[in-house]
Amino acid sequence: MRRTLGICFVVCSLLAAPAWAEISYGPVVLDDATVLVAGGFELELRADYADLGDPAFVGGADTRSRVLAGLDYGATDRFEIGLDLPYKSLENGDSVSGLGDLSLAGKYCLVGESDTTPGVALGLDVVLDTGDEDIVGLDNDIDFDIAAIVSKGYGSWVGHLEISYLVVGEDLADDVLAYGIAVEIPAGMNAYTIELAGNDAEDALGDSPLDAYVGVRKTMDLSDIAGFIGFGLSDASPDFSVGVVYRRSFGMM
Repeated sequence: MRRTLGICFVVCSLLAAPAWAEISYGPVVLDDATVLVAGGFELELRADYADLGDPAFVGGADTRSRVLAGLDYGATDRFEIGLDLPYKSLENGDSVSGLGDLSLAGKYCLVGESDTTPGVALGLDVVLDTGDEDIVGLDNDIDFDIAAIVSKGYGSWVGHLEISYLVVGEDLADDVLAYGIAVEIPAGMNAYTIELAGNDAEDALGDSPLDAYVGVRKTMDLSDIAGFIGFGLSDASPDFSVGVVYRRSFGMM
């Protein structure tokens, strides 16, 4: 019932959203099919907080706080590379904090978006075994996250679809298939997003995460700031989450 009501909320929000025809700034939570221009840099700082609800979720933690710093570079007009480093804190009476695993990322634009064709990109994240064991567990292997991303404008809206497959290096863990869909509604220098994301990883009760997000982004020349609110649509998801994202571009001509 919780999942059904959440999906109905997302669909009704999309149908009721106003229509403005502007440029795309990308989703707030998910990725899009664009890449940086050659020689361009983009710094991203992201922070979020989640009420995990069920203490059985994420090793018995009640809440989770995360801060992530990322830097991307446009190697060519079709290929960008980057790295992401998260810092996490888990709370359940006692606090456990530490660095997560460092990720090395690459994204290649297969097809640029046009009036008739969507933009299509392939991404690969290599998740290194560098994080604190209290935060990431005892996984001593490298993981690989392979993603396909499609973005296309439809009249006044922009749609984004992301499907990824996480190859988990640890023999005792299962690989994870993740999916996400987003609708972006640009309005001048602002953009509003409604996003849905989930994966097939099951918790101890057999539930898989599914979350809905509502976000807004404010663009200022070469930088932008965004905020989002997330709602858990399954018992394996956090009850709710909030977050802010700041991006700054350099070397963009």
